[in-house]
Amino acid sequence: GIMSEQEADLLNFFVIGTQIFFIVFAGKMSDSFPHRMDLVRIGLPGMIVAAPIMFGLFESESWFGYVIAQLQFGFCLSLVQGVMASWEVELWMADPTLSFTGVAIGHNVASTLFGGTMPLVATGLYYRSNSLIQNMQSSAEEANGGFESVSEYEFLWPRLLPGFYLSFLSCVSLYCISFVVRHPHDVRTGDSRLKQAVLTELDNKASSRKKKSSKADKEKKRKQLEKSLQSGEVVEGAGAYEPPQVVLS
Repeated sequence: GIMSEQEADLLNFFVIGTQIFFIVFAGKMSDSFPHRMDLVRIGLPGMIVAAPIMFGLFESESWFGYVIAQLQFGFCLSLVQGVMASWEVELWMADPTLSFTGVAIGHNVASTLFGGTMPLVATGLYYRSNSLIQNMQSSAEEANGGFESVSEYEFLWPRLLPGFYLSFLSCVSLYCISFVVRHPHDVRTGDSRLKQAVLTELDNKASSRKKKSSKADKEKKRKQLEKSLQSGEVVEGAGAYEPPQVVLS
């Protein structure tokens, strides 16, 4: 190839290190947005466009093409990943138990089904693209046109199949988040309706605790009274009422 295995590892190390910096930068940048989801809505369309471009630049067979291809896709991907951790928790901010359930189930199922199978599908599409190119070459030879009758662009399109698959997944993600209610950062920077909703929830929980405490106190007093009556003890206030006496003449 154009580079050795050591050079390829060095290139991947550089790209991944740069992407980590992009993720930290995106997480910090999301604090300045009214809604963190706005940054996701920027990153996903970028991934839709960047994925086919990345695989197209891989065909340039140059260091510059390899670096730019991965950096531009990594930057768009970091806009989504940098926001994801805090955004997923904030979606169920009112109840931490729901936060854990929603993030644990939703995130891990999606990561397993799509993230886990993506390398397998992309590799399969890559080999499928090789088969398509071979078929195109065979058809060109049978037509006595040789390879000159098939333009380079026609050979390029099959190579973009893995990129189109990534674009498809990005489209699915963009469609799914369209159903998510716009959610502010937190109670401190959120809008008035969210603040009011959280305050109402806190008031309801406080009232519920008071009711439970009141019921518990009444039940405790009732049991103490029953115990006193059963043991024959004098109950405080029991002599405050005396039944009327009836005199028979």
